[in-house]
Amino acid sequence: MVMKKKDDVVTFVIITRLQKLNEILKQKLLEYDHYNVIEYKDFHKNLEAFLLNNLADFIIISCDNKDLSNITIIKNLKQRFPELFILVIAEDNALKHIHALCNAGADGFLIKEELSKLHDAIETILSGKRYVNQILLNCLLQNVLANASDTYDDHFAIFNLKEHQVFQLIDAGYSENIIAKTLDISLEKVLLYKNRLSNKIQAIEPCKK
Repeated sequence: MVMKKKDDVVTFVIITRLQKLNEILKQKLLEYDHYNVIEYKDFHKNLEAFLLNNLADFIIISCDNKDLSNITIIKNLKQRFPELFILVIAEDNALKHIHALCNAGADGFLIKEELSKLHDAIETILSGKRYVNQILLNCLLQNVLANASDTYDDHFAIFNLKEHQVFQLIDAGYSENIIAKTLDISLEKVLLYKNRLSNKIQAIEPCKK
C-alpha cells in the first residue's frame, strides 16, 4: 500500500445515507487544505464505476446494525482497489460486527460520537497503521476472552504480566483511571499497555490483513 506523505492532497469519498452526518464529515474534512471531498449521492449508481471515474484515496463509510451491506461493499472495494484507505464510522449498535468489518478490509474505526478524533484517525491510517478507538479496542479485548480456547491460551503467553493485568481489568469494565490507580501506574502507561494489547490482539485475531 502506498503511504501518503504529509500535506499530499488526499481525496475523500463519503458514503452515508445520513445527510446530517455527510455534512458534518464534509465540514470537518474541508478544514484542512490538503483534503479534498468528492460528492457521492446517487446510491443507485455503481460505486466501483464511480471510483474509476473519480480517483479517490480514501473512503469514509458509515455502518449500522440496520444496513450490513456495507460489509460487502468494503470487501469488494478492497479487492477492486487495494490501495484505497477505508475508515468506518460505526454506530454503537454495530460494534458486534467489528470483526466482520475488520475482515472485510477496513483500515480504521470511529464511533459516530467521537468525530472530534476524525483527523487523528485519518492521519494514523495514512501513515500505514490501523486506527481503533478505545471503545472498539475494549470490544476486541472482550471478544478474545469470550472466545477463549486452548489456542487463545497459547497466545496469552505473548502478554507480559502488566499487559495481562490491564487486560483483565479492561474485561472487568474498569475505566483507564481506575486501572491506573489499581495497578499504581500512570494513565499514560495504561494507554500504552492498551495500545500494545491492541497491536498483539490484531496480530492473532482474524481481523488482521
